[in-house]
Amino acid sequence: MSGQGDLPFAIRASCCVPGWYIPVTDPEGRQLVDGGLVANIPVTQARDLGADLVIAVDVNSEGAKFLGPPHSVVGILLQTMMVVQRTASIYELKSADLVIRPLVGHIRWDEMARADELITAGYDAAIKVIDEIKELLQSSRQPSSRWYQLRRYRRRPAAAPKKQTPAR
Repeated sequence: MSGQGDLPFAIRASCCVPGWYIPVTDPEGRQLVDGGLVANIPVTQARDLGADLVIAVDVNSEGAKFLGPPHSVVGILLQTMMVVQRTASIYELKSADLVIRPLVGHIRWDEMARADELITAGYDAAIKVIDEIKELLQSSRQPSSRWYQLRRYRRRPAAAPKKQTPAR
């Protein structure tokens, strides 16, 4: 990842959900779609970019409660995408140092008018784990000891006093 590029193009690609929107094609001929299909919680990518500490946010922890049972091809497609996303996210969630799980499964993905409710749910979920976040941040500031430091600073047991043998 270069950290450079065409931002509007990247946003368009990120909005492309197969079956819903047509994928965009980059100059190399690759068709690009929403990265959430394969890396919904990109912990590995964050670490690849140099992150020492990763706090993930799993907005799908409750599933899409608003969907209900599928009654159409679109409903089946959405349910299938959710299963794929959950499966792809399992490893990433295990790789995170901490996972925040806001309770937002009742809100549809396209309900941007409910942004305040989404923000509040995220805030509430973060407050529940604030002590864990502080602990992680504190422990990440402590430099990790190297093996030679551990050996040097390891407490040695006090030597037993030498027995005095009587002089003859």
